[in-house]
Order: sequence, then structure tokens, then C-alpha cells
Amino acid sequence: MEVGERIDKYVITDIMHGGMSEVYRVAIDGAPIRFVIKRLKEGANEEQKKLFLREMRILRELKHIYIIEVLEEHYDEDCPYYVMPSCGKSFVDIASSSNEYKKLILTIQMCEGIDYLHKNNVRHRDIKPQNILIKDDIVKIADFGLSRLSERDSTTLTSTSLIAGTQGYMPPEYSSGGFKEGTIQGDIYMLGKTIYFLFSQGSDVSNIRVNRVSPQIAAIVEKATSDNPEERYSSVAPIIDELIRYKETIEAIDKLPKSIKDIKSKYKKGSQVFNEELYKHLISLSKESVEWGKSLSQLDKEDLTTMLTHKKDYINSLTSHFIECISNPSDYIQFSDIDQFVKFAKCIVDINLDIAVNQQLISFLINLSLNYNRWPAMNELALILNKLVSNDSQHYRMFIFNHRNQLREMRPNLNSNSLFNSEISLIIGKQH
Repeated sequence: MEVGERIDKYVITDIMHGGMSEVYRVAIDGAPIRFVIKRLKEGANEEQKKLFLREMRILRELKHIYIIEVLEEHYDEDCPYYVMPSCGKSFVDIASSSNEYKKLILTIQMCEGIDYLHKNNVRHRDIKPQNILIKDDIVKIADFGLSRLSERDSTTLTSTSLIAGTQGYMPPEYSSGGFKEGTIQGDIYMLGKTIYFLFSQGSDVSNIRVNRVSPQIAAIVEKATSDNPEERYSSVAPIIDELIRYKETIEAIDKLPKSIKDIKSKYKKGSQVFNEELYKHLISLSKESVEWGKSLSQLDKEDLTTMLTHKKDYINSLTSHFIECISNPSDYIQFSDIDQFVKFAKCIVDINLDIAVNQQLISFLINLSLNYNRWPAMNELALILNKLVSNDSQHYRMFIFNHRNQLREMRPNLNSNSLFNSEISLIIGKQH
């Protein structure tokens, strides 16, 4: 079918995707509300039709706020279809966001929806970011085409059906026949991969690097995606508990006094006492990178520059304290925090004449941006290095040479505005 054609009273406005079924975004003439129709393809074989009707039956029996609802069912002899609300977004669309708290809320919703499925003897068997939809900030788990009613479903899948799962998300045991039955642990494996994708900002799930997510999320992902099904969670409930505890931790941190805001409201910006109080606050921060991230996010470049200029004699001590606090974080460093750290470093190197301190600071931030794969930070660091080398090539040539492998690793992620200048490029050479 094509855009503009009708399915009964519905007009097709967009063709979304297809497999054994076709998915269309549709509208009713004169109505602003959009819907989605999932329809069995013309010419589908009997097995495909049987699976599609099973999906409709499963959805008809499921009633939960986090499960996509069926508005209409049409059991046409050749091409049955059902109608759903149009959601607009999925986990794929929000993965690039750095809002950890919002992701937590949505992930808890997803887990509660999956837990509901399992308690009702349903195994989804195709959990992935594309199937976790979002409508009005509410998760809607969708695409039950591969789902199975574990205790009441006698339908079996042929070997040709095994390719229907999603590579990278299917647990290893499914490749050897486990997919036909489906298990809670199989769903949990796919759930862990989906959580990793969301919190790692859309990283490749075939190569999980836990340093890209918070320790709290990393612990969940590692246990959920164990190759051994017996080592995974026995149910979704403990995952929900761990996510809620993490959510409560973030909420508690957010309730901490915003002392910089207090300083800004109490003292004239840029005044001597403002700079003194600001310096005392930064130097007093505990060894919690989250405190540094939150504090720096409340400062603009002018605040930092005036404070550092006023307390120039203490830049070295402030820098050392900063590096010490961030080097061994007791909590997860947010991507947005890394950007703030680089901004702070830039203010220091713009003012500071101590080459050794500048080099120590930049070396630390190069490692940080690479470890967290933070491209905006890499681009800012490239600009800083370009400026330093242009102003004082003699003192920074050896520094650049000693960090050549890391800088080569950074280079593919740099945009045209921050590419290394010719001198740096010559020093680091080509990547082998």
C-alpha cells in the first residue's frame, strides 16, 4: 500500500516499517489525531498469519499503562490489522539526551511493564529500544510479534522464524534453539542491552563498555547480560528496586544546598568578597565529582574568569584539588559535567602561566574525555591545545609528543572548527 491509500476509514500518511507485517501511520479525514495500524502483509503464509493473530490475541489480553493499547481489531480473512495510538518517540530518540533522571523514570516504567508481562506468562522475546515507545512521557511497550504466552501458547516457531529476533540483543542461548520457548532470563538479557543502549547514549550494544554508564547502571547491565542465564536476575523486580534506589540517590543530591546560588544572591558579582567566597566554596568541595559538576554548572565563564584572576596566587592549589576530586570519582561523572570541567580548565589555562600545571590539567582531561567518549570535550581540548602550541610551541611540543597516541585517538571525533593545527598534526603523525 502507498501513502494516500485507505484502510477502511483510515488514510495512510506514512509508511513506517515492515516485516511479516506492515506498519502505517494513519489519520481519519478531518481529525488531527494520528494513529498507527499494524497489518499483515498480503501474501503472508499460514505460519505468519498464525503468528500475527497470536500477537493480536496477546495484546487483547494485556491491560497495563506501560503496554501499547489496541484501539481496534479487524480480523479480515486475508489481511487482519489492529489500530494503536501514535507515540512519536522511542528509546532510540532519547538515547542521546544527557538527562539521567528522566531516563531513569522511563526505564523504571519499562521494567514495570516487562514485569507485568512476565507475571501474566508473556515472554516478549524482542525487547529493544525501537520497541519501547514513549507517548506523553509514558512508556508504551510495543511489537509483540515474537511474543509467547508461555503456559497457554502451543504455537511453535519454525527454524525460519529464528532470524526474526534482533542481533545484538538476543541472548546467546537463543541461537541454539532457546528462542522457540522464550524465558524470563532471555527477556532480562535483552532488557539489560536496552538499558545499556539508553544510558550510554546509543552506544553499540554488541560491545558493552561499562565505563560509559554510571556504576549503578553498569552493575545492572553486567548482571542482566551475563552469558550464563543462571547468573542473571531471576525476575525484573530486583532491577526495579535497584533503579528506584538510584533515582532516590539523584533526588537526594538535587536537594543539597546550592551554595553557589546563595553566593550569587548574597554578594555582588565580581566583587572581592564574591570571588573570595566562590574560591572558598570550590576549595571546600568534598571528593565527589558530582559536587564539582553541579557547582561549575552554576557558573558562567565570567564568574570563573574573575574569580581565577582575583585568586591567581591560588590557581595551582585549586587545580590540584580539582584534579584530585575528579580523578577517582565515587560517583558517575555525567557527560554534561565533563563539558563543565573542560570549561573550567580553559579558564585556568587562559590565565595561568604555570606550564606544568596546565599540562597536568590538560593531560587529565584528555584521559577523561576519551574514557567517556565525550566528543564535545575533545573538540574543546583541541582548541585549547591549538592555542597553547601557537603561543608557546617550545614548551608544549614534548607534551604533545608524549600524548600522541591519545591525540590520534581523539582526532577522528573532531569537527572542522577544532581540528589540530598543522604543527600538532605533524608532531602526532598518522594513525597506524
